[in-house]
Amino acid sequence: TTVKGLIAARLDALPDAARAVLLDAAVVGNVFWRGVLERITPSNDSLSAALAELERRDLVRRQTVSAFEGDHQYSFNHVLVRDVAYELLPRAKRQERHRETALFLEEMSAGVGEAGASLARHWRDAGDQARAIDYFVAAAEIAENGWAKERALELYREALQLAALSAPDRRAELRRRVAVADVASFHLIDARLAGRGEAGQS
Repeated sequence: TTVKGLIAARLDALPDAARAVLLDAAVVGNVFWRGVLERITPSNDSLSAALAELERRDLVRRQTVSAFEGDHQYSFNHVLVRDVAYELLPRAKRQERHRETALFLEEMSAGVGEAGASLARHWRDAGDQARAIDYFVAAAEIAENGWAKERALELYREALQLAALSAPDRRAELRRRVAVADVASFHLIDARLAGRGEAGQS
């Protein structure tokens, strides 16, 4: 609590433009892109100066490689800075920014791919539970096909948790998917253990 208080005081001392950009970036995640910040606040002419100020104060850093070609990728220098910045933003503004981030990711991502789970969580926090469930399921299916059975189970469970609150008509289907993924993940663990046992005997 004391550390978070110190960080909050440090963020409150930032110039207004830099503080606003940092709070917007916190909604995107520990990694964020200039393009999404431009989308969140298209009228912000001081974005370059604000990002430079945040780098100078060692709060964020620009990365040499970006997930999206032609866009600048940044990351927070510490997860606690991102957490405190996120908490400082009012809930209604968070929802708006989650929505803009989700739309940005939809435009920039070719299909669901690696962005699926991130899209699901941004739509969830934007208040669009139906879209979030769809993305959780799509990401889980990709994980299943890639033999990431435990990851698939985790994503199906997140979808089911949302459905329990907002989509009762989808609960039966998602319970079945969770059950199937649960069995598959146990079989995967058994296969790993068997493989280790055989390796130990050889």
